[in-house]
Amino acid sequence: MADGHAIGAPSRSAAISRRVAAGFLIWLVASVGVISAWRGLNMKFDFQHFYLDAAYTWEHGALNPDLDNPEKTLRRQLPFYLPVVSLAIAPLAVGGPQTAALLWAALHVACLAYCLRCAAKHVIPSLRAAHPAPAAASRAESSIAESSAPPPLSAWVKTAAAALISLPAMYEAAKFNQVSFITLALVAAGVSAVLRRQPVRGSALLAAAAILKILPGIMLLWLIVRRDWRASAWFILWGLLLTFLPCIAAFGLKDTQRYHREWVDYNVQGAPARGLVDDALDEHFVDRRNQSIEIVAARWLMQGHAHRIGLSRFSLSEPTVMLLARTAKALLLLVLLAAGWRIGRAGGSRAAWSLAAAFMLGMLVFSPLLRQYYLIWAFPAVAALTAIALDARAARGIRTAGAAGLIVWLIGMTLWMLESARSAGAHLLMLIVIGAILLHIALQDARLSRTAMKEAGR
Repeated sequence: MADGHAIGAPSRSAAISRRVAAGFLIWLVASVGVISAWRGLNMKFDFQHFYLDAAYTWEHGALNPDLDNPEKTLRRQLPFYLPVVSLAIAPLAVGGPQTAALLWAALHVACLAYCLRCAAKHVIPSLRAAHPAPAAASRAESSIAESSAPPPLSAWVKTAAAALISLPAMYEAAKFNQVSFITLALVAAGVSAVLRRQPVRGSALLAAAAILKILPGIMLLWLIVRRDWRASAWFILWGLLLTFLPCIAAFGLKDTQRYHREWVDYNVQGAPARGLVDDALDEHFVDRRNQSIEIVAARWLMQGHAHRIGLSRFSLSEPTVMLLARTAKALLLLVLLAAGWRIGRAGGSRAAWSLAAAFMLGMLVFSPLLRQYYLIWAFPAVAALTAIALDARAARGIRTAGAAGLIVWLIGMTLWMLESARSAGAHLLMLIVIGAILLHIALQDARLSRTAMKEAGR
């Protein structure tokens, strides 16, 4: 009886943990839905921008031609987005703003629920050690060690843990009511499909994410460093088809060309291409709320910047600061590509998901606008680090790296409350360090895989 009780206790404990995790995740998804709906019903940012653009496109069958109206609600609301985005969301306006707000909230709920399911069903199980920690001195010792080890936590419990420590990013994404959850769901689904050897479906999802938010375009480089040439080609093809064909069908060829020229002028040749440092821009582009490489460098180094860091003793011209910032960005990208190319398809699924999560962080690090609601895109990285840190079978060095990444994330979440830390670029540094840790883990897994293959071949 005593033995039966001892054996049953871990099972009951695991069952309770799963119930608590399920309850928390249900509460989280419901809370995001409530926040999103409340913000939308009150026409709070950023839902207002999307609805106004959707309504204009639906009513006029064209994009708003006014790009510079002093009254912000009368100008085109989504000049940073490709024209097909306004066309895609136009049906939201059919039932009016209240119906649109509820549909918008429902979409966010569905996307977050999918992301949590993807973490529990694909990311976390895939990160279990493919290469066990060094064996004990004898088979008997190994058996004793395994029998005395605590039962492994379920993937859903680990997902709940990752979501818990990501709550600030979850809340911020829900509050801003942007397309952050939608983008994350598309990227997570695309990566999952590619890793399950579904290149056509996976590349379509990744291309859709890139069209929606541009920044996921970096996932094409992820496909390239994996030598996944078929998926890379499909990514480009899907991107072209989804970008132009719907617009040509709805607006005609002439207006489609004009809209895309306007988009290029506004973005590729406009403020985003110059690093968003123009004095005429809204303050939230250049103050603590933006932690992009260019803006953080400007606050530390630029002469006469309105939001200079008090500790800084540098005073450089804008061209010099932008050159330094872009050099730093280029070097970071080269490191990411070089490490990714070395990893390629070597290693197990741990290396594959760790590398993918590092590239997802690149969506933030290389953006000219790094707002706090973007940090939700780091959730796959947090889930990966959680799984690795709690994997008892993993090598100690890999587990330690996973735990270190989580500590860095928690420090970053704590610094969220300090405006001075945000102004100094605390979250930018956090993302770069976590990305480096994920690359280290992927490289270690690839090395262990190669070693295991050599030993198996002997």
